[in-house]
Amino acid sequence: MSIKNNINIKNKIGLFLILLSQITPIFSLIIPFFGFPDNIEYILIALTFVGGKHVILLMGFALVGKKGLLLLRQKVLSILGIPEEKHSATKFQYNLALFIILYWFISVFIVGYFPEINEISFIKNYHFWIVLFSDLLFIIAVFFIGGHQMITKIVKLFTWESWELPLKHQNKK
Repeated sequence: MSIKNNINIKNKIGLFLILLSQITPIFSLIIPFFGFPDNIEYILIALTFVGGKHVILLMGFALVGKKGLLLLRQKVLSILGIPEEKHSATKFQYNLALFIILYWFISVFIVGYFPEINEISFIKNYHFWIVLFSDLLFIIAVFFIGGHQMITKIVKLFTWESWELPLKHQNKK
């Protein structure tokens, strides 16, 4: 049975949020034309360009579920002409994917804690391209380099599982 037939509205909303998160930086280009006060304009640009897109991406991952992630992966693979079968990653590939995801996470949140970084001329001139490059690296790491293991682990992050506390050792007299 095809995954496509089992997609529900929650998965579709999640896929929409994932795609929306990738185009929200474009909205930051049109915000100055609305004539907001400078402080509001800066906040809106920061939300659409840096912070908001990542929150939307995480919400999309949470809603899309395993079926939706697999459908998204199948679509991307079919667009790129890559076979759809599951593949396992080697230890090197898996560690490389983890390193790229860690780089992405740090590059996204370090700017909020150290805003002086934006004043470096190279980053100031190429900020859009740096963010775009790190987002593309993240997608490549999760869907291609990390293999089926990475997608399964990300799905497990957003899946609730029951858990029981271990029993305390009882002292026998």
